Amino acid sequence: MKKAVIIGLFFLFVTGLVFCDIVKDIKNADDLFDTYQYGQAHKLLLSLVDKAKGDKEKTDVYWRLARVTLYLGDEAEDNGKSKKEILEIFEKGEEFADKALEFDPENYLALYWKSSNMGRWGQVKGILDSLGKAGPMQKLLEKAININPEHADSYFVLGELYDELPGFPVSFGSIDNAVSLARKSIAIFEKDYAAGKEKKFIYGYYIKLAKHLEKRGWSASKRESKQEKKKKQYNKTSDVLKKNFEFEGTMKLKNISDKEEALEIINKVIGDLEKLSKRDKQQSDDLKDAKELKDGWK
Repeated sequence: MKKAVIIGLFFLFVTGLVFCDIVKDIKNADDLFDTYQYGQAHKLLLSLVDKAKGDKEKTDVYWRLARVTLYLGDEAEDNGKSKKEILEIFEKGEEFADKALEFDPENYLALYWKSSNMGRWGQVKGILDSLGKAGPMQKLLEKAININPEHADSYFVLGELYDELPGFPVSFGSIDNAVSLARKSIAIFEKDYAAGKEKKFIYGYYIKLAKHLEKRGWSASKRESKQEKKKKQYNKTSDVLKKNFEFEGTMKLKNISDKEEALEIINKVIGDLEKLSKRDKQQSDDLKDAKELKDGWK
């Protein structure tokens, strides 16, 4: 009897050590990701696939693999890899997300990173050659925000989707929806940043809003005339996605045109980033993107 108890306690002790190791390793992988060491994070996460026990641990490893794989695809593109190689990386990222969803179909991060890999695949492939992915991508993101309506990135990527897609009758693109979704992503981000949930200030949200606004191009009077209708639609709609197509209606807009607001936003982003004495990789990329966007408006 004593021997059985000792063996049982030893098993629990060893199991606890393995669990602690996994938690520590996942934290290390997150730290590597946060410091842009994507290759090392990818390698560490792959080593955890067989170590992970139970659905939660497996889900946590696989959605992170989907995330880091997307950034490896971005790096491959930056380094001039072939289109075929880049597409294969994003396809692998989608596969990792699918594995996470096998263990937890309701994991909003797995849904988000699957859709993000699909979106980047579509951007590389070419929007007209990848329209078939638009509907599934929208459904993934819609499910993600229904599970977690406060996930800023899901609205952010949805905004990009509605910006890049052609409108009716070819597809369901809508630049007006893109503007509202971008504003929603910023509202959530700013709340999370103020609460300390977000440690880094993410300029990419503002760059995309500026892009959408410049493309929509409404006058100050048109912006004002649409606000009351948008507010009414927002208040009466219960569907999370459709509701946030009208999110702009909840805001007090400046009495300026879309293009003027876009220029205001992009100038602030550029000014803030140029003031930094030292910029990390993401900040340097954001500054480059903001300047290129502004230059394209001239």
